[in-house]
Amino acid sequence: MKNSLRVPIAVGTDAGKTKVWGPGLEDGVQDNLPTHFNIAAHGTDGQPMRQGGDPFVVRIAGPKGDVPAQVIDNGDGTYRVNYAPTDAGVHKVEVTLRDKQVANSPYTVNVREGADHNTSFVETSSFVIRARTKRNANMTRGGENFAVAIAGPQGPVQNTLKDNQDGTYTCTYKLAPDARGQYTFQLQVNQKDLLGTPFQVSF
Repeated sequence: MKNSLRVPIAVGTDAGKTKVWGPGLEDGVQDNLPTHFNIAAHGTDGQPMRQGGDPFVVRIAGPKGDVPAQVIDNGDGTYRVNYAPTDAGVHKVEVTLRDKQVANSPYTVNVREGADHNTSFVETSSFVIRARTKRNANMTRGGENFAVAIAGPQGPVQNTLKDNQDGTYTCTYKLAPDARGQYTFQLQVNQKDLLGTPFQVSF
């Protein structure tokens, strides 16, 4: 009678039992920030895999076409997927292993618009004037004749000057989103320019 040879069979990764989670699949993803999510490979026995090497494929379809995704093998059975949406709207995220959908794939991610550094601007700004006497002492009452004039690329800029009745005066002004450029500030008291004015600021 011949001796039988027993060959151990390694547990393979099961696409259906693999878990996927992370901020890149949740509400809050923005079109101006990179994000990510994680893949945790699980075997046919339902237990986490302890080694990498699985050929996971991630495809992300955005409103205007595919979004590149980077799959990083951590070598311990987990994988990090990085991507950076560039458009707001519905994104379809598919995670597959050997052409089989993983876990609850595909996922739907509603990407929202975020603030952009090229288009955001200072809309309303303010500064404070401190009244002082000839002896260089702070005044503690209001009623002085201060005035502010602001000139921008499109002409005079409307401003309001509030007497705080404590020796300070708050000037508030609002800029138009399409009026970027150089602004000239002229600050006066009793029709005389304050020291250091006029001055220029670029927005």
